[in-house]
Amino acid sequence: MRCDEAQNLLDAHVDGELDLVHSLAIDEHLAACPECAARKERVIALRGAIASAAPRYTAPPALAARLAASVSKPALVPPHRPAIWRWLAIAASLLVAAALGWQLSSWQSGRSSTERETDELVSNHVRSLLAGHLVDVASSDRHTVKPWFAGQVDFAPQVVDLKEPGTPLVGGRVDLLDGRRAAALVYRHGQHVINLFQIPNDHLGSTTGAPRASDWRGFHILTWSNPDLRFWAISDAGEEELREFVVRLSEGQAAKPK
Repeated sequence: MRCDEAQNLLDAHVDGELDLVHSLAIDEHLAACPECAARKERVIALRGAIASAAPRYTAPPALAARLAASVSKPALVPPHRPAIWRWLAIAASLLVAAALGWQLSSWQSGRSSTERETDELVSNHVRSLLAGHLVDVASSDRHTVKPWFAGQVDFAPQVVDLKEPGTPLVGGRVDLLDGRRAAALVYRHGQHVINLFQIPNDHLGSTTGAPRASDWRGFHILTWSNPDLRFWAISDAGEEELREFVVRLSEGQAAKPK
């Protein structure tokens, strides 16, 4: 993240209005950029100064009583003649909703499907690490994890235990990816967590060949497919380590029944 990007989002970051991915990206930038970190402290100090110096007024008891009485009494509206302000409020709400919908649609249409996919993968991976919800079923036994997914997802995920090469299976959980329920298998490689996402391959009979690599803010992603399933492996482990994991995984998938 560049300094200008971080500075444009500082106010929202201080107010806690950013999503998890952008908040983590700014924290990472602030840790490495003293200038932006100092700017954040100035924003915090300015907010504190405004809060402490702004005048505060206490409503007179009579005004408070009148307000409480007006809230407790139902508004008298003649039958079949709704107050005009109510229609104006409805119209304004519809206009705001339409404007926000158009902006969101424009923003989404301006981003490629690969970019949206990468954002979703990273968000799912980070959320699993921070929310204490790494697995729904905790087991290193593939014969326990694989049957658990029956009824949880509408396909049979491929489950391989890589305990011997030093990347043991931790368990699995159900996640959302590309608008559908996905199987997420969790492995550990030293101090690193590897999330392996799987969904059915809608393009039956097609394969991607070698895994396609991408990265986002220190997270490495490898994606590939076979005739039945699409796979994404994501971790903060090194790219070569992740590639080695995928090779061993593919060998294990080929050696075991689905």
